[in-house]
Amino acid sequence: MYKITFKMISPICFIDLPVFDGIIAYAYCKEKLGKNFVQKLSIDNLIDFSEMPIKKHKNGYFIASQMFFDNNINFNLSWRKRWESKYDFLVAGKSRKIRTNMGEFKSYDMPLNLYSIPEVYFIFDSDNISEVERLINKYIVGIGKKTSQGYGFYSDYFIEKIDIDFDKKIYRPIPLSLLPNDIKEYEIKFISWKPPYWFQNNFELCAIPKL
Repeated sequence: MYKITFKMISPICFIDLPVFDGIIAYAYCKEKLGKNFVQKLSIDNLIDFSEMPIKKHKNGYFIASQMFFDNNINFNLSWRKRWESKYDFLVAGKSRKIRTNMGEFKSYDMPLNLYSIPEVYFIFDSDNISEVERLINKYIVGIGKKTSQGYGFYSDYFIEKIDIDFDKKIYRPIPLSLLPNDIKEYEIKFISWKPPYWFQNNFELCAIPKL
């Protein structure tokens, strides 16, 4: 088993805690699809994630934890986009009216849930650590959502071996139907439990780590 720790340099944006196999799945998908990769994937872009360099549990989920951290400062900001009248000249003669409720000029005021966290870590298992590192170095610039806006950036990461029994505690979302009977400490949430994490069919009632 391994522990990977990221040293963060900008606040992290997330709703559900990121899961490490989801991060590797993003990099793996970019590698496999190449020029056909798009940020907003659809069911037409589904690929087989079984060959990722993360070990799979006998029950079908990847041996990879959700994100953990020791302390944080939580705060909220908004992502805003507004049309300003001083730019009307750019569309002069093309349109009589700028529609800000739809289309390319739509206005946004989207709240962002941000966390200022010095370090985050994940637990995982792999037979090919060098491939995990290669995928991270090539494709992963940040953790969580809105990395294109500068959130979730890290300065460095390191991987170390650890001695952990992944079956003795809940470290990630696990469907209740696959949960070992001897585990009692967990919370329940309707959440996705395998890549791709946005895919509706991957959502189930799951046991998640009790925070």
